[in-house]
Amino acid sequence: NLRSNDASPATTSSSSISDWPTKQTVSSGTPTATDLIQFTSISRLTQVLSYAIQTPSDSGIATVTLSPAGLLEIHGVANGSTSAVIRATDLDGNTTDHTVNLTIDDTYVPASITSQPASDTVAAGNNKDLAVVVAGSVLSYQWYKNGSIIPSATAATYSLTPATFADNGNYHVVIQTPGGPLTSSTAVLTVTSPPILNALPTTFSGIYAGAFSLTVSGTGSTPYNTYVWKKGGSAITGNATASTATFSIPVLGLADAGTYSVDVTNAFGTTTSSNCELSVASVDPDDDGLTTDVELSLGTNPNLADTDGDGYLDGVEQALGTSATSATATPAALIYDASIHRATTLRSIGVKRVPTGTIMDRISLSSKTVPALWLTTTELTNAQWAAILQHALKVANLVTISGSGASRTILYRGHTVCAVPTHAAAATGNLGVDEVVLDASDNTFYVRRTLVGGASVADHPVRGVSWYAAYLATEVLNHFHSYSGKCQTGTFSYDSAANGYFIPEDHQWEFAARGGPGSVLTFPTGASVATTQANFLLSNYGKPRPATQFAVSKLGMYQLAGNVAEWVFENDVAQSGNGFTRGGSYLDVSTQLRNDAAASLSKDALNAAVGIRLALRDDRTPAIATLGQPASLIRRSTDAAIFSVTATGAPPLSYQWLKSGVAIAGATQSSLSFSPAQLSQAGTYSCRVTNGLGTLTSNT
Repeated sequence: NLRSNDASPATTSSSSISDWPTKQTVSSGTPTATDLIQFTSISRLTQVLSYAIQTPSDSGIATVTLSPAGLLEIHGVANGSTSAVIRATDLDGNTTDHTVNLTIDDTYVPASITSQPASDTVAAGNNKDLAVVVAGSVLSYQWYKNGSIIPSATAATYSLTPATFADNGNYHVVIQTPGGPLTSSTAVLTVTSPPILNALPTTFSGIYAGAFSLTVSGTGSTPYNTYVWKKGGSAITGNATASTATFSIPVLGLADAGTYSVDVTNAFGTTTSSNCELSVASVDPDDDGLTTDVELSLGTNPNLADTDGDGYLDGVEQALGTSATSATATPAALIYDASIHRATTLRSIGVKRVPTGTIMDRISLSSKTVPALWLTTTELTNAQWAAILQHALKVANLVTISGSGASRTILYRGHTVCAVPTHAAAATGNLGVDEVVLDASDNTFYVRRTLVGGASVADHPVRGVSWYAAYLATEVLNHFHSYSGKCQTGTFSYDSAANGYFIPEDHQWEFAARGGPGSVLTFPTGASVATTQANFLLSNYGKPRPATQFAVSKLGMYQLAGNVAEWVFENDVAQSGNGFTRGGSYLDVSTQLRNDAAASLSKDALNAAVGIRLALRDDRTPAIATLGQPASLIRRSTDAAIFSVTATGAPPLSYQWLKSGVAIAGATQSSLSFSPAQLSQAGTYSCRVTNGLGTLTSNT
């Protein structure tokens, strides 16, 4: 190598030279005593007559010549330092000297790789170094994995601390040297690892008699040799899929609810997956009031609402204590007592989902957005109305009783909501008995369960109720379910942003009747309506039928067409004390059952063909607060034991208590009691809470 340091020119005259020779190129390879280093004068002033080289200070180090073209040639002779003087002479004979200091070094050694990176196999979690050894001058290192630069890997050694399964790959290094780049050979790094599993779903909401499956996948060294699926930490037996990547249960039972995981093994170890909590909700596909598991235990058909064909729904017969599998066993006459069943009835009012969408409003003639909401599955029944009145009178103090004997009425915020009885046994279109009745001795509302035409009077829709009765029903249910701020009672209106029950708006009712977004049904029953589909004038019943007698609408509601007309809420027109009803009744011709038909009626009218259907805004899935979880108990065998759970969510909430993950028959309330507790009842209990949006299982 040649290194030069330009000294300041020694000027011996006034001649001016702006550019003195400087080092321009450096040779590559191994320098010898004959290597040529070139210097050139970039520009020479015209007044310069000639250049001359003075003898180097040590001619044993280098020889220096200057070509006519101004090219400075320096030939190394031996190691060491010397200098040469370049003298420029102008036309006047003046001279200027420039000294160039020179160093000759022929000890340069070209770079070469003496040790290549080595392929290796290492277990994940251990440290691993990949290294290269280079002899000679090195400017820099850069490591690569699978052809891509590894950031910050710029040393002779690349360290993995520790190595992971993701570090598997092909590695090489490029070394920059004065003589050009060197590329190492490729080292293959193999990192072995136990299975690295992707997380299983945290929860899975199954349906009784439905299917369930879980598939485990992941990385790590393959192949995976064994799979062991577990429930509650114990290996599952009796299921062939419990030793495969996909575990499945073709037909779910309530006892299948629990915590599932899987152990996966390969040649390098075993890994346990995350947990998946399976809940199994029992459903009622035939809407007869009995869930599938209960129907199977009773021997009734879970897909047939009236198994024995005697005109009584299976759920009604079960509730009244008669056989649902024998058409000759008819229910006995019982009494529905609202003071006893109030809370259970209010808690169990069913709803069906109405999805969001838009509809052209028939009054404002403008497009309106319908938010996601719920409509009660049926028109409010006599039993439900009795429970509402009982709550309004005895709990919420919302109503008063006016009159005496057969002339009593119920007053609410200055308006009459109904008479009691709501419909007398002797009135036109009667069901054979007085319907919702008041026992004045203790102010208890009740319904006679005498069966007329195939179902209890309690299961028929309430009628003879005013628009204000519908508003009262919403205030009672909001009070019962702790919805605050929904009812704006001073104006008989609602806060649309608040959760709670409300009278469905006119366009919302029509949107649901048409079948939701994209559906343009003429009737709730479809393009037309038949006497087998709805209760109207041509059906010739002359009275209401049970709330669940006819087929459901597209969105799952009963009797949107016919039976009793239903009050709706309307903001777009001044009604001067009048309201609107929708759906038509048992007294109407078929055209009044059309989805676009409506009738105007005084809000205070007590019409025997008008009833109530409510809407609900609430999108809460079941939730159980910490303080609402069941608490563990230690009891003597002579003591009582009570477990309870407090849940929130869109109603109705249903409850199923479990012992060791298995459903307890009949344990479907928010509390479970043993009086007294028995030794055989010791165990682990939990409660599964379900609504239309999901299922949640409490702590044990």
